Amino acid sequence: MNQIIEMNVSTPEQFIRAVRLSQNVFENQTVINVMNQGESFARASELTADIQYGVTSLYRNTVGSFAGAQLSQFSVQMISDPFGRFSKLLINARYFSTPKELNDLICVSAEIAGLLNKKVRNRSDDLEKIYMFDRWVRKNFEYRSTSQIEDHTAIDLLKNRSGVCQAIAAIAVLVLSYMGVKVLYVSGEGKGNRGWGPHAWNSAYINGQWIHMDFTFSMNSLRLPCTKSGIEEKLFIKTHRWDKKEYSSRSMDVKWKSTCWNKEKGLNIIVNAESCRINGVEVKFSSKLLVKDGNRILVDLASIIRLMGGGIELIPNTGTINVCVCNKRIILKGALKHFHDGFFDQIVLNHIWKNECINDSELRIAI
Repeated sequence: MNQIIEMNVSTPEQFIRAVRLSQNVFENQTVINVMNQGESFARASELTADIQYGVTSLYRNTVGSFAGAQLSQFSVQMISDPFGRFSKLLINARYFSTPKELNDLICVSAEIAGLLNKKVRNRSDDLEKIYMFDRWVRKNFEYRSTSQIEDHTAIDLLKNRSGVCQAIAAIAVLVLSYMGVKVLYVSGEGKGNRGWGPHAWNSAYINGQWIHMDFTFSMNSLRLPCTKSGIEEKLFIKTHRWDKKEYSSRSMDVKWKSTCWNKEKGLNIIVNAESCRINGVEVKFSSKLLVKDGNRILVDLASIIRLMGGGIELIPNTGTINVCVCNKRIILKGALKHFHDGFFDQIVLNHIWKNECINDSELRIAI
């Protein structure tokens, strides 16, 4: 798998964008180089506290995302140049899932979302989609409370058909997002037979407000526990506790924007031989992203899709390629014939995003 070596930025805005991109790739370490040593970054000694707090806040705000739900631990390290100026940030992160597992899980979740959406009568009714997902969870999974790591991962939830609340809430983020629902992962406490303890559930944006819902507790209930109405909210808070400030409506709006910033339109990607530039952030890879083969331009599409928080699936039997990115699943029948040694013809890219050749060695993609 093509790995990201480092990211280069020159402005604080690009720095924030690079930190957010780092959460899409699920690698153990991300290196962000600061190329501009102007007043915008000043001296490392003056910025250490602010930058460490800022990066922590970004990761904290994205706890509502799938990546945040599968993050086991992370730390940041600032490095200064000989003149004491901030020059590099190392983000060390460990996840419950590997990049390969994440790719496969995204593709499976997108397929499940498509199947569930076909059963929904009103595609514009997000609440109906949520109830459809809830019935699917009840039918296919069981709760299992152990200390085993695999019970906490979304990928093992699908494999073993059992897991804890963390895995159930994480898979809810993926599947419901591809169903078209704005949904977040919530961490708090739940009250079970043994009293209060760490718990995870979800919150979805329905009819102009964030509504908490618990698909784990729903397994042993006649209904989906949620805060949709006043009566339901009173029942919900008897068995759920959470940080009201961290999960206020305003805070969850911020979390949503932080987790889904790259799923909106307006991104401009420039791809060349061994790097790409996303709205000013240069991302360098260990292997080539783009090669010229005669009159053809071949692109490492899988690495770009991964950088955007998506997944790609090759199906040799049918020659189909499934691209899952920006909460959309694109089925490209017969596209596998355009796959050559890890690279895709530009013609495949034409079915996903608008793109054009700048010259023989660069490609512009607009999202």
